[in-house]
Amino acid sequence: MNLAILRNRKHIQRPLAVTWLAGLVFLLGAANLSIVGVGLTRRSVFNALSLSVSLPVLITLGGLWTIVWIGTAWGLFRLKRWSRIATPVLFVVYESLSIGRQAFFAQESYARGRLGFSLILGGMLLGLIILILNHPQIRESFGRSEPGASEQA
Repeated sequence: MNLAILRNRKHIQRPLAVTWLAGLVFLLGAANLSIVGVGLTRRSVFNALSLSVSLPVLITLGGLWTIVWIGTAWGLFRLKRWSRIATPVLFVVYESLSIGRQAFFAQESYARGRLGFSLILGGMLLGLIILILNHPQIRESFGRSEPGASEQA
């Protein structure tokens, strides 16, 4: 990149809450990557078990969510406008799939018994994400991040 462009580019201060949120979203991607890694390295152990969802499906979903969450974390870290909207939407989809898998495919009653807890925790986390990303200063940070974005006086 041209040094003149770097010198002229305004320094945008990333809010601390967004940095933390980006880190947590990255950890969510890393957790899904661990699902892929464990599923591939311990395939023989899992094949011997009676899984309610097949191992290739779990590995594929883990891989897809790894890409999605790490990309979203990058967008949050770089204050990309799309990531402010995508984060809560993706969280709802992710939690819906997770809770749906727990509700429909769980073989033990313990997992189904925790559905209420999962719903409440998911709702609280979604509320926190929306609260953080809709704070006026944070919204403004995302608005200034795009090149050519108009500044409001």
